[in-house]
Formats: sequence, structure tokens, C-alpha cells
Amino acid sequence: MNFSDRLKKLRAEGGLTVREVANVLDVAPSTISNYEQDYRRPDFDTLGKLADYFDVSLDYLLARTDDPHGTDELPKKVYRLRKSLGKSKEEFAAMVNLTPDEVEAVEEGRLDEDKRWYVWISLIIGGCTNEDWLNRRGS
Repeated sequence: MNFSDRLKKLRAEGGLTVREVANVLDVAPSTISNYEQDYRRPDFDTLGKLADYFDVSLDYLLARTDDPHGTDELPKKVYRLRKSLGKSKEEFAAMVNLTPDEVEAVEEGRLDEDKRWYVWISLIIGGCTNEDWLNRRGS
């Protein structure tokens, strides 16, 4: 599988047309078709936009891995979770019993290896005991 195959697969899985993806990227539909037929390759900015739009890593998009979210998911998961809850770093930190600096370090991927387990446990315990989170999940 290569980039063009991945792009076609992601578009099909999302039930999107070439035109819809082109509109999101603000390019001509023929540009997306050319990418999918492996006639052209996107520039770095466009690759980033595609990865963001489909919520996959660049390595996945470029067929360097079969893991859509890359090997280190903790920063991405924390960021996605915080954003999905609509929380600021401070609010999220209080929710999961971390400091705002720790949340920022996690999201930026600068967390020491020794702190990883502490953060995962804080996320699990904080998430399981937080009323907003439980209500959001329908519990």
C-alpha cells in the first residue's frame, strides 16, 4: 500500500467524494484524483492538512505504518480527550488530578517515561470519577 492507496481508502471509509475532500483542502477535484492515481504528490502543507482532516499520522498516510495514530498515542489521546470535553488545560488538569504543566507536557510529548504510568492512571481514575465525563458517556 502507498500514499495514493491510503488516501483512496481513507476517503472511501469516510464516505467522501473526491470533490468533498478537494473542498476541505481548497484544491481542485482533479488534484485529489491525481493524488489517488499516483500521478502527483502533495506538498508538506497539504500532507499535514490531509493527516489532520482524516485524524491519522503522517506515517500512516505515507504508508510507513499500519497504525493510523502512530506509535506514541498518549499525547494525541490526551489532546483529543481534552478537546472533546471542551476543557481548557487548567480544567482538564483539575479533572484528572494533574497540574496544567503536566497536561501541557503530555500533549507536547515531553513527558518523562517515569511519569507515563502516573498520567495514564490519573486519566483513568480522573475520567472515571468525574461527573461531566460520566454524564457525557451516558453512565
